[in-house]
Amino acid sequence: MYLKRYILSIIYLVVLMVFHAFINYLDFTEYFTSRTSTEADFTKKIYDYIVVGAGSAGALVARRLAEDENVQVLVLEAGKHVNKLLEIPSLGVILQKTQYDWQYRTVPQDTSCFALDGNSSHWPRGKIVGGSSMLNNLIYVRGHPDDYNEWFQNKEGYNYAKDVLTYFERLEISPSNAGGSVYVDDLPYKTELPKILLKAVKDLGFSMIDNMNTAKQGFGVPKINIINGRRWTTASHFIHSKPWNVLFRTNALADQVRFHANFEAYGVEFLYSGNRYLAKASKGIILSAGVINTPTILMRSGVGPRKHLKEVGIAPRVDLPVGENLQDHITTGFDLVLLNKTLDIGIGTMLSPSSILSYLQEGRGPWTTIGCELIGFIATTKGIPKENSIRPDLQLMIMPLGIVEDTGFHLRRLMGISDYSWNRYFSALNNESTVTFCQCYCARRVEDTSD
Repeated sequence: MYLKRYILSIIYLVVLMVFHAFINYLDFTEYFTSRTSTEADFTKKIYDYIVVGAGSAGALVARRLAEDENVQVLVLEAGKHVNKLLEIPSLGVILQKTQYDWQYRTVPQDTSCFALDGNSSHWPRGKIVGGSSMLNNLIYVRGHPDDYNEWFQNKEGYNYAKDVLTYFERLEISPSNAGGSVYVDDLPYKTELPKILLKAVKDLGFSMIDNMNTAKQGFGVPKINIINGRRWTTASHFIHSKPWNVLFRTNALADQVRFHANFEAYGVEFLYSGNRYLAKASKGIILSAGVINTPTILMRSGVGPRKHLKEVGIAPRVDLPVGENLQDHITTGFDLVLLNKTLDIGIGTMLSPSSILSYLQEGRGPWTTIGCELIGFIATTKGIPKENSIRPDLQLMIMPLGIVEDTGFHLRRLMGISDYSWNRYFSALNNESTVTFCQCYCARRVEDTSD
């Protein structure tokens, strides 16, 4: 069995090399395509709006603005266009640490990341049309109502159903809302793992939930953003609609925002095809460049903490806490459960001719896997699950594959597992079938800065 897995891993590595060669080819061809724009596209025209970033938020904002046929919109995206091959759901994780990823890393940690190289965690952020939604697990979760209630606790007349839920429902494409922007559907492919684990969590006293987008605690199969076997993002809808009044430019790296003396923004300075340009807008500039790049652009523009800006040689214009109060959900957990049988999701299954044909002909089969088949939300008190206590502070993502699936050829390097950790713990599992229980801490106490 070990020899078979080793051979499959070699084949898998060859496939990865071919895949990366293909995306390098896409990168090469897009470079020449991007040079078709002229300076006049940017400097001889004043747009109504400039949108920086075509990710999950930016693409939707641009599409909404373009619905007014009387306005002209310029979209500046630092990343590249989406090829249909990149929309295969199972390939999302493989796009990490490529040119489609900003490849950020955290600073070395004193109290965590001990199993990772340099005590530092890879922090994937999408550098592509669609943003990080092109790299993620496609899981669609609205968030707990109490999170929004806390955000708006001082807003008079606030109501979750009226002020939050209604906008989610408008966003989601459904039989009653064809004008939405996001497809939400069931998992098109899953192993027998969810059925077995749902029985187990029920025996432990947890609820089984049909729709994870409720306020309930418990476990269930997630809804995902997928259509006809392909990854779907807000950018997908934007690109397919092709609004005539939008100039869309990829490989355009925004550097800073220009301001009038009264602090009114009037333009964006950006790099494109090796040149620096200034694009101007008469009505508004929207920064949707992500949790890291949006504050970075603002701080380079002189908007941010005065002390920090002076330290890095930037003249402060407005003293604001830009880049502070950064919040994210931290996670841990790999290969925590050993199985006594192999699930229909491993490398051998993925590379089988039947799986490939199933996807190419019908958009179905293992290639549509998102890497997570079950999620759970629970609230904890001193580590003890409390079914009916406060809002959940712990999310569990149960994945049918472990990091040892490719015997250390690629996934361990993608995650940055150190040689010491791999040799001491993971390598002994190379011949085993494993399942990952990934724990995500959801409480908002996890804070930092994006300096």
